[in-house]
Amino acid sequence: MSDNAREHVLIGDNYDVEIVSSDTQTKALLVEKVVEIEKQGHDRSLVLADLGHIIQKHKRWERTLPRVKPYYAVKCNSTYPVLKILSDLGVNFECSSQAAIMSILELNVHPSRIAFSNIIKPKSSILYAAQNGIELMTFDNEEELHKIKSVHATAKLLLRLKPEGTMKVKVDLSKTSGCFAYESQDLLLAAKLCQLDVVGVSFNMGSGCEDSSGFHEMIRVAREVFNMGFELGFKMTMLDIGGGFPGTDTSKANFEEMSSVINKALDTHFPEKELYIMAESGRYFVASAFTLATHIMGKRTVKQYPGNKEGHMDDIKDHQMVEEKMYYINDGVFQSFMYYALFHAETELTPFALKDTESVTLFKSTLWGSTCANVDCIMEGVLLPDLHSGDWMYFPNMGAYTSTMATTFNGMLKPMVCYFCRKDAWATLNSQLINS
Repeated sequence: MSDNAREHVLIGDNYDVEIVSSDTQTKALLVEKVVEIEKQGHDRSLVLADLGHIIQKHKRWERTLPRVKPYYAVKCNSTYPVLKILSDLGVNFECSSQAAIMSILELNVHPSRIAFSNIIKPKSSILYAAQNGIELMTFDNEEELHKIKSVHATAKLLLRLKPEGTMKVKVDLSKTSGCFAYESQDLLLAAKLCQLDVVGVSFNMGSGCEDSSGFHEMIRVAREVFNMGFELGFKMTMLDIGGGFPGTDTSKANFEEMSSVINKALDTHFPEKELYIMAESGRYFVASAFTLATHIMGKRTVKQYPGNKEGHMDDIKDHQMVEEKMYYINDGVFQSFMYYALFHAETELTPFALKDTESVTLFKSTLWGSTCANVDCIMEGVLLPDLHSGDWMYFPNMGAYTSTMATTFNGMLKPMVCYFCRKDAWATLNSQLINS
């Protein structure tokens, strides 16, 4: 079906969403968009955002974790259509800054659906939250309690615990936030003396959790802290189990298996049905909904002679030559790949040639960004067919911590974004809006 024959809808004032047939394949649509770009004489990198995938992820969450209310982590991907779709689905929001709170309030989201979860908050931001009716926030130290007391005495507080034991996570948050369980009673007493209202307990296993077992232990520990709160007279009504949920089905952790561990732990340690349970999930909703296509600007073929360590010209005849490729693409570490460089997560990246190639031989290849910086190396040693300048390659699963961490260093542009949704998913969203 041609582009002109498809329906287009507007989200907000500026974001066009293309409604495609339910059987449309992402790669085929990506090829179509690249052809359009080339006809216009452009070669800017492109992100294809599947909003229907986010809708499906929400249905999967409700089916798999029925007791847990998701609070979307705005820092993961703050593009307007993503926030709008999640808001329409009834997902709540976890914000770590005043700017994030403002972006959610602009969607006309009720303040009761927002959690201000940053452990250390500027006083001005706490005051902003108070002035806008946002009550729920976290703490893990006494200094923060006094700061909150000074400008937001009616806040509803969650005590953030530090994950215990050895964890397998992509990003370990325990170094910067959370108190040890043995510190809990003193902090609860301090909150009592400040006449602040502690309503529950929070923990966060870390971003990209690869081991589900830690959830069971932390839910057990949270129960102990809950009991401390009850003994001190607090009405403990909320449990926040944080984030760490896998964003792709190729992750080491399986979402259904992780959910099963969580559900069993909740039934064991928190059987009371009136308890409000929340989670701070970002990667889960958006990681696999975004696909990045990049243009190969240049290519270098490097002939290596591994046995010739000294590099002398006269010695090459005695060694076998190995050919390696270097590709320079119009995206990089300072744009979409910042997260992967900072957290050494290059192994999560899987580039593919967008169009079929005649090359059947795979070459060890290095991908470089476009900024000329020697640190702008996206990945090394990846096996790719023989590609050429002007070809395109694409990277699936590029929705988490990409656009929010991208810069325009050295004048390089961020990718353009094209939003689409399959008809069946769009109908699901509209049906939910009608019935809500």
